Amino acid sequence: MINIVLSAVGTILAGIWIGILLTDKKRYQSIIEEVDGNEYFMKELFFVGFRLIGWLQMDMSSPSLQKKAHKLSEMYGSREAKKLVLTDLAAQLSYMMTFAPVGILLSVIMNESLCLIITLILLAFLIIYVEYDKNDKLQKRHEQILREFPHVLSQMALLVNAGMPLREALQMAAQKETGVLSREMKILSDDMANGIPEYEALGSFAERCGVDSVRKLSSLITQNVRKGSSELAAALMELSNEVWRGRVSSVKEEGEKASAKLMVPILIIFIGILIMVAVPMFRNMNF
Repeated sequence: MINIVLSAVGTILAGIWIGILLTDKKRYQSIIEEVDGNEYFMKELFFVGFRLIGWLQMDMSSPSLQKKAHKLSEMYGSREAKKLVLTDLAAQLSYMMTFAPVGILLSVIMNESLCLIITLILLAFLIIYVEYDKNDKLQKRHEQILREFPHVLSQMALLVNAGMPLREALQMAAQKETGVLSREMKILSDDMANGIPEYEALGSFAERCGVDSVRKLSSLITQNVRKGSSELAAALMELSNEVWRGRVSSVKEEGEKASAKLMVPILIIFIGILIMVAVPMFRNMNF
């Protein structure tokens, strides 16, 4: 009975896949050509997912997808982030519609449930990987910004404290470092030079970085610029000291975590050595 149900489900899914292949593949060819093949596995199959999104009339303005688009906009910009959210969804649907019927029908033909289990595991891996890959890149970007931030902030604080105007200090600090934060600061400097209001340029800068420390810096500068305060240099120095203290604390925590992780392989090696020594001893003992 189970095999009959699985055969029906697999046949229906395979029929839908073939129908989309024959009628709609060319419709999405131009979209698929723009997809980065280095980031996605088997992008040639994505016409299936794009067609299903149209059929099912999926709401791309749902809170979860909007939240994901907002996160991706840090790296790719708002317009590109929306495209990537759509592509991710198409990729996941394509993997399900391609590998699910193959696995189901093979398990029925071979009368082997293991084949179906392997298919489900493969599908879960592919679907999770699509989400994990973007999150991992975003996490690494945040880590790079946090590593670079104390150095850039210190330079800015020293330059402003020495009497240099804020815009020139931003440009100088961005030029002295080479990294994600420096590139974003160069964009910030260019925005200000092109006539974009400072508060607006700083807000966009903080959103692109997506790090609380950078948001705090942006808010601090915005408040001082609006008030016309002469205490900006002192405020930057205070924030710089605070960031460095936080950085030292985080480095200590990372060191402790690394030491804890090293204990596991050391313990395994120790147990292995004990076994290698103890087993021959027990064999040679006469009870």
